[in-house]
Amino acid sequence: MCPDPSFRKGALRVLAELANVKVFATYTDIPPLPAQSSSGTCRQAVACLMPDVKTIMEQRLQMPDGLDMGQEAVLLRVATLRVTLGLALQKLLLVGLHVEFSEVETLLKDLNGKLQESAQRIDARLVSCVKICNDIWIRDAASERQGLLDLLCTIEEDDDRVQEQRFPQVVVLQDFLTAPLLVLLRGRDLKDPANMLHRRCQSLFLDVLSRSDTAVVTAGKVLEFAYLWSLGVKSNKYGEVRFGRLMVQFQCQDIEPGSIFEQSGMLNATK
Repeated sequence: MCPDPSFRKGALRVLAELANVKVFATYTDIPPLPAQSSSGTCRQAVACLMPDVKTIMEQRLQMPDGLDMGQEAVLLRVATLRVTLGLALQKLLLVGLHVEFSEVETLLKDLNGKLQESAQRIDARLVSCVKICNDIWIRDAASERQGLLDLLCTIEEDDDRVQEQRFPQVVVLQDFLTAPLLVLLRGRDLKDPANMLHRRCQSLFLDVLSRSDTAVVTAGKVLEFAYLWSLGVKSNKYGEVRFGRLMVQFQCQDIEPGSIFEQSGMLNATK
């Protein structure tokens, strides 16, 4: 094999495009980490693959007969299940690498059991599955992480703060540093003045993902609360928010129901 990593990457891409071919890539030696892409805190690379939630749901979950994805209520509950299942798998597979694989199998077995309970309506079965996934990852106590709110607002890779080497479990998205959702949902940064607002938004986001069977569960609201979370904290920290070329100066101090998003049903939208 050619020692040039760019050539090998291209070869794998060509193979992956062939019909009925699946490409699995790994390494035997520690790969070189370019200085501009490294936080400087990791001494040895560890491959932690993110779970492919879409494939797992398609191949390992037996969706009930009569599932109509054309119904908005069903579609939104399936989308919410996808989010919460991903968080549960992230905890079992990545955060707890010491956990036996049988716990993942137990989770999938429990989900399939709920999906096949014919005595319940389909939307109620989906909500029950969401609750099972929530029970796995939500209960852990939040830990203090210095710089967590900076990651919520995203940091450019060439930012001077990156050199401080104090950011845990960093991921890179299009030249910006941020943190996995699981870290943002569990962490807190007591040293940051914006921490109080961060935790307020954090609890609202968690509440959307952990509604009871009688509540309105909508993927749209999940995204709305995520937007509220990042927008509110960023304005609180920096006193301004940029929308493309438009710079808006304001400092969010608190959030109240009905100020940004329209209220609908039992889910009180927060503005």
